[in-house]
Amino acid sequence: RGLLTTSALTVLAATPALAIDWLGTTSSQWTLGSNWSGGVAPTSADDAVIDLTSPNAPTIAGGIANAAQLHIGATATGTLSITNGATVTASLLSVGTNFGATGTATIDGAGSSLTTSALSSIGNAGTGTLNIRNGGVASLGTFNVLYIGNDATGSGVVNVDGAGSQLNANTSVGFWGTGVLNITN
Repeated sequence: RGLLTTSALTVLAATPALAIDWLGTTSSQWTLGSNWSGGVAPTSADDAVIDLTSPNAPTIAGGIANAAQLHIGATATGTLSITNGATVTASLLSVGTNFGATGTATIDGAGSSLTTSALSSIGNAGTGTLNIRNGGVASLGTFNVLYIGNDATGSGVVNVDGAGSQLNANTSVGFWGTGVLNITN
């Protein structure tokens, strides 16, 4: 007599976020689907990649926007403006992600904010700039660290300027690369 046993192994893996690239073909409006490669604006389940500044650089002017990961200047040059009280939430922010890439993010005006829950990097391996001005607020890396100039090739600058402007983050300036934190006015 033999004993026959069988077993099954089920592997559960997290589904990776879908990367949606900014095209900017119609306008600078973040929420307009025709400006994105997937035909819809990113949600909290999507990675948003901004590697173009023309024909139109993206602007989030008021309202709420979400992304799983937000890459500004991942492999090329990208910019993002957050204005008019807009609220942006992402798990991860990278501005100037890869070597040779350049990214700029600007949070401008009272009520305008950007919040991340995980790692944030300005000048990860590329060149990145984050401008927080005129009452804008960045709350980055709530449970982790904001790296300004993260990798050896990374160069990052964070400018905080104007009454009410805030950078809320555990911050490492020039971790492996070159980092600058300017706080004025």
